[in-house]
Amino acid sequence: MPISPVPGSGLLGEDRMLTTPGGRRLRTMVRGSGDDLVVLEAGLGMSGLYWGPVHELISAGSRVVAYERAGYGGSDADTDPRTLERLADDLGIVVDAVPHRRLVLIGHSWGGPIVRTAAARRLADGRTVSTTEPELIAEQVVELLG
Repeated sequence: MPISPVPGSGLLGEDRMLTTPGGRRLRTMVRGSGDDLVVLEAGLGMSGLYWGPVHELISAGSRVVAYERAGYGGSDADTDPRTLERLADDLGIVVDAVPHRRLVLIGHSWGGPIVRTAAARRLADGRTVSTTEPELIAEQVVELLG
C-alpha cells in the first residue's frame, strides 16, 4: 500500500509499508520484477535511500528492495532494544513480504552482520555480498543470478 510523503518518496521505486507482528511499520522501497529478490541492508545510521545507484542497477534484472530500519525515514521507531537479533528479525519480515524463488542479501558496513544473521536463520538459497562499490555489487548480483 502506498504511504504518505516522506523524504525520498518514490526515488527508489514503489514505497510500501510493512507491519511487524508487534505493529510497527517498516518502509520498503521496491523496484523491478521477477522471481529473484535482492534485499539491500544499509549501514549504521544510514537510510535505505543510501542504496540509490545500486538499487537502480540491480532492478534492471531482478526485484530489489531497500528499506529503512526502525526509527529511520518513514519507519516507526522500535521501543525494544535494537539487538542484532532484533534487526535480523526486521530484515526477515522484509524478505518474507516479497515472493521470490532465489534470495540475495546485501549488506554494507553494519548491514553485513545483520544480513549474515538473517541468512544463517534461513534454509533457502541465498548469498551475502558485502562491499561499498555500487558497480561491483551489481556485477556480483548479476553473476550470482546468472
